[in-house]
Amino acid sequence: MKRLLKQYVIFCFLLLLTISSSTNVSSGISEWELVGKSGFNSGRAAGFSLYVSHDIEKVVLVGYISQSKGNGAVVRRYDEENNRWPKVGGDEICEGAIKDIGVAFNASLESRDYYVAYKDLENGGRATVMKCNKEKNVWEVVGKKGFTAGEVIDLKFILDNLYPHVAFIDKDNGRKPVVMTYMNDEWIKLQIDENDVISEKQASEPAFCIDRGVNYVAFADRTCGDKLTVMMFDMPWIVVGQKGISDGRINYPAIFVERNRKAKVTRAYAAYQDYARDKKLTVMINDNQAEEWTALGEKGFSQGKIQHISLFVYKHIPFVAFADCANEYKATVMYYHNDAWRFLGRAGFSESGVTDIKLQIVDDTAYVGYIRTDKDKKIEVQKINVLDYINTN
Repeated sequence: MKRLLKQYVIFCFLLLLTISSSTNVSSGISEWELVGKSGFNSGRAAGFSLYVSHDIEKVVLVGYISQSKGNGAVVRRYDEENNRWPKVGGDEICEGAIKDIGVAFNASLESRDYYVAYKDLENGGRATVMKCNKEKNVWEVVGKKGFTAGEVIDLKFILDNLYPHVAFIDKDNGRKPVVMTYMNDEWIKLQIDENDVISEKQASEPAFCIDRGVNYVAFADRTCGDKLTVMMFDMPWIVVGQKGISDGRINYPAIFVERNRKAKVTRAYAAYQDYARDKKLTVMINDNQAEEWTALGEKGFSQGKIQHISLFVYKHIPFVAFADCANEYKATVMYYHNDAWRFLGRAGFSESGVTDIKLQIVDDTAYVGYIRTDKDKKIEVQKINVLDYINTN
């Protein structure tokens, strides 16, 4: 009798599990899927960037540093019709090795242009930006190669309304953050005079974003014990809220600013690895440049210690991608909706640990790209439909 009862319990459990699985499939909830094939780079990658747009035409663009090409730059665009990643402009982007890389694409009625920015080791570690017209398919210099005054650290790149922008740490000037833009055929610093600086002392790991033409920089601020500080260029540079907004030291800062017209709010989001909470993930928000920053949900909400943060806001919902120690540093994406942080797809959806994770969301689809940490250092890009999750939570 006991044996029959035990078998009945097991049968019921398996039946419920089968029903649950069938319900998930029939409900149409999407999961992460590869864009093209895994590991389309021919050699190990040493740096990575992702750009996705659908303004005039759909573009999924990656740039990476290829060890098989002497640590040179390679740019590829996804060909959806043939499910492959052909190169943009061939291999002749840079003359030698680089560090740090960023890519972008601009589509206008007149032209289609690809951009790549990098730390140019052939030019003293200074910054260089190149452009490739889709029709010509040849890479050309924007301004001049190595246009910064000295060596740059942690270079970031954004294309905003036809104007390329770079943010970096100036190694030869006290390791302070600097933002430069290209206009009127020259690269200029964003500052009203020499005393208008983003940080008075050393900083590290600058995160960079632009909202409606306004530049924002978030960084670990040495003047505040490596806590998080956010600055915006309002002619001059001013503090958003107050300096040192985190409870302790931070790493991997990310920044995103967006305007909610309906709520009449310009909200700044800042994410970081929070040393005050065992290196877990914390996201803070600031509305309309208020004095105080507040936590979005619980501070340190990730399952484990995290690395390599990428932050994106879509339809006023923040999404954050990161590598989570709780899942062997595999890729995880979470979003904040209805007063709770939730997983987008399953936690740790990549097959291996990842670095250089990048997140973009366009037309209800989230794209995440990264470098795998296994021996081949291959690149993958995965995508998922976000509405499947937002509409069910």
